[in-house]
Amino acid sequence: MRVLLMSSSSGSLGGGEQYLIELGRGLATLGMEVATGMSDHARMDALDSACSSFGKVMRVPYRNTYDRLLRVVGAVLARPTIGRFKAFFRAVRPDLVHVNKQNVEDGLDLLLAAKQARIPTVATIHIARSMTELQSHGGFLRDKVATGVLRRSPAHFITVARHCSRQLLVSCPGLDPRRVHSVWNGVACAPEADRQAIRAEWGCRPGDLVLGCVARLEQQKDPLFVLELLAQLPEQTKLVWVGDGRLRDDFARATARHNLVSRVHAEGWRADARRRLAGFDVFLLPSEYEGFPFAVLEAMAAGLPCVVSDVDGTREAVIDGETGFLCRSKDQAQWLARLGVLLGDPGMRERMGRQALERMRLHFSLEAMAAGTAAVYEHVLGRTEASVH
Repeated sequence: MRVLLMSSSSGSLGGGEQYLIELGRGLATLGMEVATGMSDHARMDALDSACSSFGKVMRVPYRNTYDRLLRVVGAVLARPTIGRFKAFFRAVRPDLVHVNKQNVEDGLDLLLAAKQARIPTVATIHIARSMTELQSHGGFLRDKVATGVLRRSPAHFITVARHCSRQLLVSCPGLDPRRVHSVWNGVACAPEADRQAIRAEWGCRPGDLVLGCVARLEQQKDPLFVLELLAQLPEQTKLVWVGDGRLRDDFARATARHNLVSRVHAEGWRADARRRLAGFDVFLLPSEYEGFPFAVLEAMAAGLPCVVSDVDGTREAVIDGETGFLCRSKDQAQWLARLGVLLGDPGMRERMGRQALERMRLHFSLEAMAAGTAAVYEHVLGRTEASVH
């Protein structure tokens, strides 16, 4: 099978781009011929380099939805762009186009082009909530445009969690549920890493406990909330945040305001982020909303107990009380209680981390994600009667 993976080219350096990389590698392992298409913008160079490891990468002049003045309206009215990609898809001649979308409104011009080119199409939607629910500016109009395109598109849609499939059918009323499939994200086993050397870089002393997070410094991930928690935890508790984003300066100011400078390490983007997990004692992610975050799965692969927000796909990854804890978003008292119990009980941390690793290996491997996605492809191409739901 010849598959063309298409990035909507937001350049977010988050889970959406990681999904494309991991999926491409997994599909190639299954023997598929995988190519990747993306914008020629310089911010896509890192993704280009990663995707070239499993197949051909093609760069095309393209303006992402969020670079357009009118956002989604501008994208669906961009006839030159749609025409360019229609010709591109026909020239490449894949058996199937797979568009990777961050949310319901992203990459609609790519879906329209694939429809006009009459090529079987699958699209992954990571955040299935409506723009209105996300309180986006002009959400009602943006939802109206997006849902109209999704309903009329012949594409099938993959969501990264079962909860997200249900959300999509609510946010896009009238969408045929037979065209919506859920396939959990998957990750590779944790790389080897020197825990003591990593902790030494952070200046950790014997007895220190490290809370860690790998995520963008954006409001969705609520990093300032983590600082509020840390300020009320024992002095030997440290925080390491791996990632960068628009809240970088706010995060630094809040760290100083809470007198936490000596207890917080903001590492920025790191190519070896997965290895840094070896230095953590507990992984936490207090997101306001999520799809199915790779960072949580990677923490599970590293054998870490996870304390995460009880939202969207995270509640399908973490089993409350077994592999970690699920907490209500912004419920400071609950977060402090759960973290206090876990930080004070090394036996519980070891047991939950071991169970998290076992759950990751059973349900969230790269092989499982690739096989589930391939099953959807076979269904879309009419080779099977059933698909993954």
